[in-house]
Amino acid sequence: MESNSIIELIKKRNIKNIAITAQSAEPGKIFFAIPGLFHNGNDFIDIALAHGASLIITNQNPAIPHDNIIVVKDISIVLETVVNYLYPKLPEYLVAVTGTDGKTSVVNYFQQLCMLANKQAASIGTLGVITTNNYLNKLLNPDPIKPECATTRSYIETRYILHQLATYGINFVALEASSHGIDQSRLKGIKFKAAALTSFSRDHLDYHKTMNKYLDAKLKLFKENVVSNGAAIVNNNINELQIIQSKITSEFGLKLLSVERQGDIQIVSVQGSFNGQKVHFRYKNKDYGFKVPIIGRVHITNMLIALLLAINVGFKSEKLIPLLSNLKPIKGRMEKIKFGNCYVFVDYALTPNALATMLTELRVLNNNKGRLITIFGGSENRDAIARRIQMGIIASKLSDLVIITDQNTCNEDPAAIRKEILQVATSAIEIPNRGEAIKYAINTMIDNDILLIAGKGHETRQQIVGNHVIYYNDMEQVKLHLKQLNKLIV
Repeated sequence: MESNSIIELIKKRNIKNIAITAQSAEPGKIFFAIPGLFHNGNDFIDIALAHGASLIITNQNPAIPHDNIIVVKDISIVLETVVNYLYPKLPEYLVAVTGTDGKTSVVNYFQQLCMLANKQAASIGTLGVITTNNYLNKLLNPDPIKPECATTRSYIETRYILHQLATYGINFVALEASSHGIDQSRLKGIKFKAAALTSFSRDHLDYHKTMNKYLDAKLKLFKENVVSNGAAIVNNNINELQIIQSKITSEFGLKLLSVERQGDIQIVSVQGSFNGQKVHFRYKNKDYGFKVPIIGRVHITNMLIALLLAINVGFKSEKLIPLLSNLKPIKGRMEKIKFGNCYVFVDYALTPNALATMLTELRVLNNNKGRLITIFGGSENRDAIARRIQMGIIASKLSDLVIITDQNTCNEDPAAIRKEILQVATSAIEIPNRGEAIKYAINTMIDNDILLIAGKGHETRQQIVGNHVIYYNDMEQVKLHLKQLNKLIV
C-alpha cells in the first residue's frame, strides 16, 4: 500500500497519534513495527493489537492476517510521511547542541536567554522538555520514577514534541543532539537555524568503535540538519578544531563562529569563587563584563555558546549581553549546598573529561584550605572498562579521598564494576549504597572540606539490577543526611 493510501486510511479511522510502544497503542493510534537496535517491533504486534491499535504498519507478512495490519515495502518512507502528516508543525527558531559534555547547559542557557528577552522558549534533552507551560511540561515529560529521558528522543517523539511546542506558540527551542541520536537519524528532516559543538573527548566507543566515527556522527548534524548558510558555533578548545573547521566551512558551507581562544567571542578573564564568577569577554572588538552566581569555568564557555546561538536566530547582541548576569544555575550541574565552612556539590559529570574539569575547578577554588572528597560510581555498559579506569585514575589524582559507590548498574554486577575502579583507585573507600556513601562522606567532613558527588546530577531514579528502578536523588540524600547529622545548612 502506498503512503498516500495510508494517509487516507488514517483520516478514515480518525487516527490522531503514533504509538511509541506497543503497550501505548490504544484506539486512535497507529503503531509502526520497526526493527530497532535491541528489539524488533514485529515481535510486539500482538500486544499492539490487544491494546486496541487502530492501525499497524509492518514490512513483514504477519503470521495471521488482520484488518488493522498493513504490510509495506519501505516502512521508513511511510513513517516519515505519516509523521509529516500527523505532526507537521515545527518551531520557527530551532537550534541544536551536540558535544561530549555541555549539551544540557547550553540548551538551558539558550532557553533562559530567550525567556529573559521576553520570548516563549523551550529546551529538550537530558532534563526533559522544559517550558513555562505546566500543561506541556506534564504532557511531554515521563513519570519521574521511570528511567530518565534519552538525551535525544526517538524520531517520532521528537517530532511530536516539536509539533506540540509549535502548536502552543513556543517558537524558540534548543534541542540536545546526542551522537546516537544523530547517527540513528532521529533528527531526520528537521532543519536548525544554528547548531553548536560544545566539546569532544572520548565517549560512546562501545557504539561508535573509533574516535573518527564518533566525530563523524557529531559532524553529521551540521552536514544534514543545519539550514543552508546557517551558523555553526564551536568551542575553540577542541583538539580536533582544524578538521572540524575545514568540514564545516569548506564541505558543509556553513558560517563558522567560535568561543574561547582567538574566537569570535574571546574570554579575557574569569574570576571565580564559591559564590559565582566575574567574567570579562570581547565580542566584535568591544569589551563586556558580567557576574553570575554559577560555579565552573566551563559554564562561562557554555553561556557564551548559547549567546551566539541566540544571536544567530535573530536576537541583537546589545539586548542579550546585559541579560547574561541574570542566568540561573542548572539543576544537577555544580549544584551547591553549604554547611559550616564546607561545601557539597552535586554534578552530572559522567565522563573522564567532565570529572577532571570539575575536580580541577574545585581544587583551585579551595586553594588547599581543606580536603577534596569525591564520590562516584561506574556507568552502565558505555565504553565501560576504559571509562571507569580513566575516571578512577582522575579521581585518585585530583582528590584527597575517593569513595566508590554504585551508580546505574543495569545488567552488570555492581561489585564487579566497583572492583574495576578500585584496581586503579587503590586507596579509595568502597561503599556500595550511594546514600550511605554520601552519609559517610558528610560525617567525615571538617572545616573547609569540599565534597563532589558525581555521575547522577539531576536524576531522580537509580537503575540497580537489570530493569529494576528505584526513586533516588543525590541532592535529596545530601539534605536528608545533613538533617540527620544535625548539620546546619547556610
